Amino acid sequence: AWGDSSSLTVLKVPASSAERPSEVLLQELIAAHSVPITYHGALRLQLTLWCHARTLEGRREVVAIALYALCNTMRHLGPGYLNQLFLQKWPALFTELCDMLQSLPQIGSQAGVAALRAAGALLDSRYGHSRAETTQLSQMLGLSVPHGILASALRSLLTNSPPLERAAEHYSVLIAALELFQVTAATNHQKIGRAHV
Repeated sequence: AWGDSSSLTVLKVPASSAERPSEVLLQELIAAHSVPITYHGALRLQLTLWCHARTLEGRREVVAIALYALCNTMRHLGPGYLNQLFLQKWPALFTELCDMLQSLPQIGSQAGVAALRAAGALLDSRYGHSRAETTQLSQMLGLSVPHGILASALRSLLTNSPPLERAAEHYSVLIAALELFQVTAATNHQKIGRAHV
């Protein structure tokens, strides 16, 4: 959609078109509706998301991209942007992240690795984020108890032997889980060290 409040243009795309490449659809819509160049980027993003949302694998990929964007925000822009760019628009972020970590086998390796990396970025004390947010996520993940979400996920990954054709995906998730475990161990060690100072 584009234009001012008095002349809003809305484009409609048949559901069957979702199976076609989004770039092809983009060029057709631009040509058919004379879309101004200033709107090409936004239209490209909307079409890509719409096409991906039509399949389970596509939806998993969109979720993974959003979580990697969160990681990059924490590491390169700083924790101050967490509220502004994510928590205000995605208030259930921590809850959904915990739900994903409880369902690693069901959500697929790409989204699973992204969820583990996002949790690691949120918990990693090197990035100086809010202690309240760190504490909230730590409690939700049950990091201080042996049967918390992360510990249970790690045990499941270590005890289950995947079929050969899925071994690479399984081990990519396992490596990401071990990296998150290292982050949480380092964070807990730093808290203990501060407590003894």
